[in-house]
Amino acid sequence: MPVTQVASSGGEMPVEQQPDSKFVLEERTPLPKSLMWKLLKSYYAKMAIAAWTQNVVPSFVTSNSRLAQSYGRLITNHLRDWFACAGVDKSQPVRIIEIGAGHGKFTFLLLRALLRYKDLWESLGLPPRPFQYVYTDLAEANIRFCQNHASLQEFIQEGWLDFAIFDGNDETAKIDLRIKGGRLGADGPVIAICNYVLDSLVTDGYRVNKKQFSRALATLYSKQSETDLTDSDIISRMTLSWAYQPVDIDTGRPIAEPAEQPPSCPEGYSQVADTHTDTPTPNGTTTPATDPHGDGPAHPLLCDPNVIRVIKRYGEMFERVSFVVPLGAFQLVNSLRALSGDRLMMIIGDKAYKDADDFQGVRDPHVAIHGSLSFMLNLHAVKVYFETLGGFHTSTPYKDTFQITGLWCVANKTAAHFPSARGAFADHVYDFPSDALISWKNALTHQITWGGTQCSLKDILALLRYSGHDTEVFVSFHKDIRNACQPTYGAERRYADLMHDLELVFENWYQLRSGEDVPDILGGIFMRIGDIDRAIKYFEVSLQYMKGEAHPSTYVNLANCYKAKGRLSEARAYAEGALRLDPKYPSAIELLNKLQSFQDQTHIALIGGAFWNRYEQAPILSLDKRFRIKAIFAFNQEEADGIKKELQDAEGVDVYVGNAQFFDLINRTDIHACVVDLHHKLVSSYLPRIWAAGKHTLTPSPFVFSGRAAQELAYNQRANILGSGDLSWCAVEPFRQPEAFAEAKMRLAALGIPVSVSIYGTFNPFGRVWHSQYSTTEALSIELMRYLVVLKGVLNEALMQSICAEFQETNQGCTIPPIPIPGMSSSDIKLLRDNTKPSTTTDGSSTSNDADAAGKGPATLGIPKQGGTLSGVFRLTHLVEGGGSGSGGSGGVGEDSLHGTFLLAVPCLESSTTMSIMCTRGSLDIVMNNASWTLSSQTTHGASYESTIMITGNQSAHDEWLKLMRLGNARRKEAAPTHTSDRMGAMRVEKSVLESIADTATLDGILSAATQSPSGIPGVIKWAREKLQLNTNVKNTANNNGTTNDTPHNAQAQAQASPSPPPKGGKREEDAPAASPPTGSSSSSGGGSGGSSRGGKSAVKAQNSIH
Repeated sequence: MPVTQVASSGGEMPVEQQPDSKFVLEERTPLPKSLMWKLLKSYYAKMAIAAWTQNVVPSFVTSNSRLAQSYGRLITNHLRDWFACAGVDKSQPVRIIEIGAGHGKFTFLLLRALLRYKDLWESLGLPPRPFQYVYTDLAEANIRFCQNHASLQEFIQEGWLDFAIFDGNDETAKIDLRIKGGRLGADGPVIAICNYVLDSLVTDGYRVNKKQFSRALATLYSKQSETDLTDSDIISRMTLSWAYQPVDIDTGRPIAEPAEQPPSCPEGYSQVADTHTDTPTPNGTTTPATDPHGDGPAHPLLCDPNVIRVIKRYGEMFERVSFVVPLGAFQLVNSLRALSGDRLMMIIGDKAYKDADDFQGVRDPHVAIHGSLSFMLNLHAVKVYFETLGGFHTSTPYKDTFQITGLWCVANKTAAHFPSARGAFADHVYDFPSDALISWKNALTHQITWGGTQCSLKDILALLRYSGHDTEVFVSFHKDIRNACQPTYGAERRYADLMHDLELVFENWYQLRSGEDVPDILGGIFMRIGDIDRAIKYFEVSLQYMKGEAHPSTYVNLANCYKAKGRLSEARAYAEGALRLDPKYPSAIELLNKLQSFQDQTHIALIGGAFWNRYEQAPILSLDKRFRIKAIFAFNQEEADGIKKELQDAEGVDVYVGNAQFFDLINRTDIHACVVDLHHKLVSSYLPRIWAAGKHTLTPSPFVFSGRAAQELAYNQRANILGSGDLSWCAVEPFRQPEAFAEAKMRLAALGIPVSVSIYGTFNPFGRVWHSQYSTTEALSIELMRYLVVLKGVLNEALMQSICAEFQETNQGCTIPPIPIPGMSSSDIKLLRDNTKPSTTTDGSSTSNDADAAGKGPATLGIPKQGGTLSGVFRLTHLVEGGGSGSGGSGGVGEDSLHGTFLLAVPCLESSTTMSIMCTRGSLDIVMNNASWTLSSQTTHGASYESTIMITGNQSAHDEWLKLMRLGNARRKEAAPTHTSDRMGAMRVEKSVLESIADTATLDGILSAATQSPSGIPGVIKWAREKLQLNTNVKNTANNNGTTNDTPHNAQAQAQASPSPPPKGGKREEDAPAASPPTGSSSSSGGGSGGSSRGGKSAVKAQNSIH
């Protein structure tokens, strides 16, 4: 059975190699009379707009914003030249006629490009209405689609746009306007736009051999019997062969039999003869014969002296040449000249042969298949034809590119009359052909898709701006733009530019392709940035435009946006809308359950006015309608006023100033919860009092309280942190990001086993912990602890084995002035001393920064005028798939060692931290800041990938806090306390709080090593191990409810804990001895409730673990 060749989309029509197995559709027919043109017209009538909505016919190269803007400049400058000519009637607008406008997208983009200069028309010498735009196409369905398209309505209503049926292959076709009415007459100049049109008009083909012309004759085949020769589906089954008939070029008549004959069909197969009779086929049906082509010219224009002159020129230039003649283009030029009164400008954009030497040699015509069919346009012949008519032209200089040409045929006018137009062509078209945009776009796509260097947001935006903010370019890279986006904190200028870019993308959006929902994509990006109002705008536009194609995710995103604004009824309505589309849509179900729990507002008080409460929590919580800020507690009036200034609505917020009023506030029954941001030496004193008053609490990460303060909470309040009570404690910890951990783990999995890590950080001393109470050593240690937490999260429950750290002060070039501690006076420092024990190191020296605060004046931050660096090394173990070195590589899950170094420095101009993890097959860099993490991986083969993950610490913490409060409040209703002393029930502690308290053991180890390390790294490690033997068996295992079972440090706490008896017949695991609580003496620097859970079992290493 012979193999049948079938034309595929985007290729060339195959030349038939086995004609004896095919059915002949037409035989040895001159191209102008070929069946191809009927099939092509049938295809566009049948497919209509679906040819583009289904992306069958290519359109990007001729329908992008960049090309439209280039045409817009060219046309505007042509209008400027035209209306500057003497004797021109400025009341007569120029008719801009787009031939074969199809889907209308370029119509939309070009009208936008033209009207952007509207405010300049008067200055440019143009009349108020310099043009009338007419969309034309041969398919009625296309006209109906565009006439009703939402994006074109404004142009229609303002009178700029009209529509008409027009067939460029029909020499008798007229242009009858649909909106204005009437027929266009020869009473005004014309600018004709012909993008991807002339290559689909009637074409002829010739060969010349030593001055002898031969006409191309096509024989068309199909793999099956075709009963309807108007069925455009034949195109996909069609093959062809070529023959050549010598002709007299002056008369167009053949002068001999065809020089080359296709093979005859075998007996029983249809072969269409040059008659009007139908021919039997093997299956008994009949196939209509084609019309006879006779002995005369194959097309009327072949008798036109100007056309004959163009054809003859090729015989004069070359001895052997094969070329096509665009007869349909010539016919269109003649029709438009007549319509314009010989005042024609024409802009052609097409795949074309630019110069005559492109035709040298012997070859067959190229017929392209892309759903429809087309020939390569002989643009050289079109330019020569304009010259024979007295016109002139300008075009792009490159051969192997999409060709754009401007042609003028204006009576009594030469090129000198159109200097602005020719200059605009040189500036905006000559060196920048349209497919340069495609090449750039494809290159970036290949980089991203196939492992090249990952493109930055700036790279992508450069392309987007060059494209004229084209929507197809945007859609191609929207995921990369989204991944690179983050909240605008600290990058306001960059995101102001991005927002401007995105707004322009939307303005250029023309809904065409099925499922291409640009507004929904834009809404998602603005949602990620944190611009909720813009996100809502675009999501709602998406629902308006997409209608039957809307996705439930759009409704859920809208619901989340309204939830973030506190408009819960609207959020609920959109969530329910998602369920109407998909009753089982998980995100909508989850969101509705969450919204149900947010029906009642939670009344909160802000306790303390340090940086975190004032600049993060106050603005965010005042916008979140799930909460209502009822009161503020501050140590002085100035601090209280600072907090109120940051509230969205400060009306009705009560202010409590000074320690005496603290108890009045926390005993208010209408306040349910407190957001606490206090000096770390006050935390262990104030938090228990807040809990005793029955208030839920939200705090920063517990380990920034200082290791000792956090451990005091863990020890002294252990009886109240059992996790099943009616109070909740949550922490905002942006550096514990499960989403980021998951993606980093995925990247690492492709890079092999981690072998080393380095942490490098620089800090501006006026941000985050530097705006609080710490010495430089403490602040740098806390920053290091954050990154070790990240390392633990990425490396499958890593366990610290040893660490040594050295702090060095730097005196050179450092001029940091004392900074007042927000809201703390000298009397407040005395309060610190009354309520907390002084922090000391192992040799008894003080690490407190308030030694001189007993005098008058405000207290200052613990940042010395000297800067500092914290550096050192560490070793940890982590779980690896496949066994690792700890298991001899025997498969399964094992342990492996990882060595690391760190260097953190302050002060620096910028805050930036990079963690680099080297692996056996590549590396992963994690760049962290307050708003996002950027993950950059690179393999040993050079492939790279980059993504940015937004940090959602506040939103996640607030959601979890509300969830735990609801659970606690439900428990309260079941068993209300009988008196105030009973109100301090057991705590529901969010998991990250427990993890932070456990991490304070590591933090204390870092601080102890940094402040008291003996000289030499081996000595430091030995000293650290000896110090940490006190903590080797302490467990801190969190259960599914976020609870913990810490070992009490003394008999009293153990009695309070009241552990449950073992189950009958079983044996309760006994608590291991624990270290004494911190006392400030040299015997307790690294103690604490350290521990890490792996596989449900304790994984604390004996003898050498600080964790």
